[in-house]
Amino acid sequence: MEESRVRVIPNGVDLPAVRWKDDHPHPYSVACVANISQQPLKGLDVLLEAWAQAVKLHPGRLVIYGRGNPTSLVHLARALDIHDSVEFAGRVDDVTSRLLTAEIFVLPSRVEGMSNALLEAMSLGMPCVATAVSGSVDLIQTGRNGLLVEPGDPSSLALAIVKLLRSSAIRAQFGRAARESIERNFTTEMMIMNYLEVLAEVDRPSVLSVPRTNSGVRVSHKQAR
Repeated sequence: MEESRVRVIPNGVDLPAVRWKDDHPHPYSVACVANISQQPLKGLDVLLEAWAQAVKLHPGRLVIYGRGNPTSLVHLARALDIHDSVEFAGRVDDVTSRLLTAEIFVLPSRVEGMSNALLEAMSLGMPCVATAVSGSVDLIQTGRNGLLVEPGDPSSLALAIVKLLRSSAIRAQFGRAARESIERNFTTEMMIMNYLEVLAEVDRPSVLSVPRTNSGVRVSHKQAR
């Protein structure tokens, strides 16, 4: 298929009325939202290994939200001797309010589409760390509106976590830039407009006149896994 007939439409997110604020109380240092049943793709074992390193340099608490059985991860947390600083909170309906209780958001996936959880965290103006995979690299420009690390590297992830936890100035800078990135490029309204543009393209006679087997514009909508 010709490249000109391919259109990639990223996910969009509704901009929340509330915003993450660095000067508000945060009972958790780090929050992660992930489908635990999709381990090891979600990289939660890497997050726990990174947290075991990070918590020695900057004491705090890690909370992991998401459906699925965390038993193997609980065992790993105990083996790493970090079970007292890690909470598996299970599935939650109001993700926004939970994210606001943490200083930073971390997405440690080995494989990922355009994560709705990362979109939501950034839309709140929350400082984020993610792995340099697929949709995450479309959202984060490392050092400007967040930090990217290589997937499967707990040491690099630990250093990125500690860097943000130790600097309120960097957290505030990344948080503002993250929100601005979403406002400019990844709102629900923009996603809808992109779909409407594609539908208008398909409806043009010049496109419809091409035989059906060779015609059309393929729309690739990146989905969170």
